[in-house]
Amino acid sequence: MSLSLFKDDQSLGSLGDESTVVEGKKLVNELHRIQGLLATVLKKKGSTVTPGGNNSVSSTPIVGPPMVRKAESQVEVERLRAQLHDQAVHSSLRMADSTFLQAQLQEKDALLKDISQILEAVEKRQVELETENDRLKLQWHNGMSELRNKESETIILEKLIKKRDDQIKEFKVQLAGDEDESEGE
Repeated sequence: MSLSLFKDDQSLGSLGDESTVVEGKKLVNELHRIQGLLATVLKKKGSTVTPGGNNSVSSTPIVGPPMVRKAESQVEVERLRAQLHDQAVHSSLRMADSTFLQAQLQEKDALLKDISQILEAVEKRQVELETENDRLKLQWHNGMSELRNKESETIILEKLIKKRDDQIKEFKVQLAGDEDESEGE
């Protein structure tokens, strides 16, 4: 029996972490203690545990050779070992699920943090671009105002130049007329 316990202890170690193995060993020790107590009570009453796994004492005592009682005890121990194994598997699966979900949560948190940083950078860049855009609009409006002023000045200067050209032509015509008069004398 100690060889089978050693085998069960090894199989528990492969199912879960160290705490699961320790809990399993404690459970097996407790089951052995309870089994010993039940054997003592049954010996005093002269009955045995029913083989179906019912933990109540049967109303009609079943008395059999010690080998039958030992076989029944072995069946009960094996049933309890199977339950322990199932619990260890379920515990291991819960632990794996928890670990997986925690990893997923951390991954999503990291992703959200990255997205948050990107959004902050985009917002900062947007503010910079809006400021630059406002500056360029003001510069454009100022440039357009200067251009209109220059166009007005240009129109005034063109009129002045035309007026001066007309005056120069008149002076040339007068000068040419004065020279013709002086030559004719």
